[in-house]
Amino acid sequence: MADGSTLFRPALVDGHRAASGAITLVADSTSTTGEPEWTTDGFILFGGYGLWRVSANGGTPVPVLAVDTARGDRIYIAPRLLPGRKFLMYSVRGTNLDGPFLRLMVRSVSGGPARVLIDGVSAATVDNGTLIYQKGSELRVADLNLSTLALSNDRRLLDGVAPMVNTTAAGWALSGDLLVYRAAAGATRSLAWVNRDGRAQPLAAPARPYLGVGLSPDGNRVLLGVQDEP
Repeated sequence: MADGSTLFRPALVDGHRAASGAITLVADSTSTTGEPEWTTDGFILFGGYGLWRVSANGGTPVPVLAVDTARGDRIYIAPRLLPGRKFLMYSVRGTNLDGPFLRLMVRSVSGGPARVLIDGVSAATVDNGTLIYQKGSELRVADLNLSTLALSNDRRLLDGVAPMVNTTAAGWALSGDLLVYRAAAGATRSLAWVNRDGRAQPLAAPARPYLGVGLSPDGNRVLLGVQDEP
C-alpha cells in the first residue's frame, strides 16, 4: 500500500477441493495479523493492531479489543476462545521499561482486565483441557484447568516448527486429532495435510508467502494469511 502498511488477506482453502487448490478471499485488512481462529458460530477472529472479527462468509472486519498502548502492548496475536466460551486467550508482543516482551494472555469475554498465563509464548490453543503453545521453534503442551486457569504437567511436543513470521503469524493449527504445522523454511511455502502419524498429503494450492494457519471446526478447510506484495 502507499503508506507502507501490510495488506493482509485471510483466505480459505477448501479441503474437499484439494485437487483444485481453490482459494476464496474473506476480507482485506491493513492490520498485520497473526494466527486466526475459526469459531463454531461461523466467525473468524484474527489479531494484529487489536483483535478483530469477520464472518467466515466474508465482510468487513469488526474490532473486538483495542491495543492497550498504555501498558506497552503493540500487537495482539492468535486469539482463541477457550472451551465454554467464557475466556478469550491471545498472545501480546510489546515493549515496556524492561524491554521487549511476549506474553500469553487470558481475558473474560465479558470484559475486565487481562491476566498473564505464560511469558514468552508466540501462539497457543486449547484442546480438551490441554494447552498447546509455541515458544521459539518448539511446540509444548500443558494441562489447563479451565475453571482456575492453573497449568500443570508442562512438556515438549515437537521441535522444528517455523518461528513467527514478522512477529505476528504462527505456522501450526490443531483440529481434533489433526495437527498441521509449517516447518522452518523460506518465505514461499507449499501446503500439505499432516496427521499425527506424520503422513503428509500435499495440496494443489500454489506456493505462496503464506503466514498464519487455522483449521475450520470440521477440520476440512484451512484458513491462511497471504502476504502479497502491495
